[in-house]
Amino acid sequence: MLSPTSTGVEDSLRVPSSIGDRPETKEEVPIMVVEVSGSDDEAHPMEGSEGLPVDKRVLLRFIVLAQGAMNSFDEECGRIAAESMTLRDRLGDSEEKASNLEDMLQQEQGRCATFEVKAENLWASQGTAEAEAHAL
Repeated sequence: MLSPTSTGVEDSLRVPSSIGDRPETKEEVPIMVVEVSGSDDEAHPMEGSEGLPVDKRVLLRFIVLAQGAMNSFDEECGRIAAESMTLRDRLGDSEEKASNLEDMLQQEQGRCATFEVKAENLWASQGTAEAEAHAL
């Protein structure tokens, strides 16, 4: 397995283990565009990598690919974070709507109970009125 010390590649070229562990390069590192199978742009290695030994070129290609993967990961994390915030906002709105609907339901149930009491009172008063009418 290749390591930065065995190939002579500087510490600034090592692949970070996590997003928070990204190196801060103090000197310019040659960047290489690597060929991607099925690519239509016919990418070729950039100037400066041809004179390097094969193991260093492979390592540089790996680093470039790893950096691309980290960038893609960062973009996906950003997209997911934005989607999460949108869903959190929608959840808050839905909870507020649910609370409003529960309040409306309780008001409607109160009106229904009041209506039933009034209806029973009307039936009772109508029955009393009919009884008085028959007594006359």
